[in-house]
Amino acid sequence: MHMGRRIEFVALIDSQGRTAVLDEKGMAPLAGCYSHELRNILQLILGTGNFDSVYYLLEGWIQNQLNKRSSCKGGRRLLAVYRAKARFLQKLLDLDFSAAELRSRGMSFRFHLGKKEMLWFLLDLFEEIVEMNAYNVLPENVNGNVVMDIGAHLGVFSLFAAKMGAKKVYAFEPVESTYEMLGRNVEINDLDDTISPVNKALGDKIETGCVSYLFEGDWGASLELDMGTSAAQQECEVTTVDEFVRIQGTSPHFIKIDAEGYEKKIILGAENTIRTSKPFLSICAYHKKGDVEELAKTVLSVRKDYKYQLLETPSLVLYFC
Repeated sequence: MHMGRRIEFVALIDSQGRTAVLDEKGMAPLAGCYSHELRNILQLILGTGNFDSVYYLLEGWIQNQLNKRSSCKGGRRLLAVYRAKARFLQKLLDLDFSAAELRSRGMSFRFHLGKKEMLWFLLDLFEEIVEMNAYNVLPENVNGNVVMDIGAHLGVFSLFAAKMGAKKVYAFEPVESTYEMLGRNVEINDLDDTISPVNKALGDKIETGCVSYLFEGDWGASLELDMGTSAAQQECEVTTVDEFVRIQGTSPHFIKIDAEGYEKKIILGAENTIRTSKPFLSICAYHKKGDVEELAKTVLSVRKDYKYQLLETPSLVLYFC
């Protein structure tokens, strides 16, 4: 695992192709935004576009955190840092941009945003997937190989794998509106020959499923978890890894799975592929209680010679090799 990387710069691109660059100093307020409470507040600010009506929640949350501490040493500095984060993100709302370019690890990535509020979600995903390398993407496990990105969302992992040298990436995204965003991101990075978006879900059998999501670009869209009565629903085609591999006549060397609670079913639908090819597996293991133990047991029941480790970056990912 390569930890401690930082985004080198963010370039915001407007509809006319003009670019505004945020340098490392300007991005400093974004560092370390990983408290769930703080993230929720900042997302609310971006979602409403109204800093003043939400800002008091930020101060209230910080004060509550300080009250829980036995000592308030450094409390004023903490408050100032979080205020800087919130004000920096608020300033982004005043810029007219429709796309962003991020650079890290010496690689450049471009993303269509749809709406600029998506920038916050993108930065969050990019920091975890690329900078913190949550799925343990290394030259030895992707370079020159076939990769399957199950739960591709906007394509951050797919782009990262491609830029790390993957020969082919199959990116699975069942939500039609998110799939369209994924396709635009592949195109804007000139990776059409390497990344093939697939508008399907994966599971343990071939069927028609129903995926739920809360908004366009929702990274938490799920076929399994209860999203509540306000969730939108969409029918989707479900296939299996084994069936897809058979039809394509390919053999994946690395499979990443982030499917909001559907991980076990996807593993069960990949039994033959796992048994015959022993691909590297990076599987999210935090959507359901007991996921770590259950998913590890499921993989090892198919092939006992895997070694695995639990990666915390900050999500829980089971990495099998």
